[in-house]
Amino acid sequence: MLMKAIPGGKIPVRGKPGQHITDDKAVNVPNNSYYRRLVAEGSLIEVPLETTNQKPSAKPRKEGGK
Repeated sequence: MLMKAIPGGKIPVRGKPGQHITDDKAVNVPNNSYYRRLVAEGSLIEVPLETTNQKPSAKPRKEGGK
């Protein structure tokens, strides 16, 4: 899930003291209850992949190949 903090927000990264998610750059976070709860309360915003310059983490499968 690609996430950004709301404008002016600073959200702690789970399990990484001193690191924060800000509104500067979208970051990829795991789909777990911690981040889903922050989305539900309005502290984090999900960023569609199309609006970033980032590439998806999973490689697409080749069609027709084995």
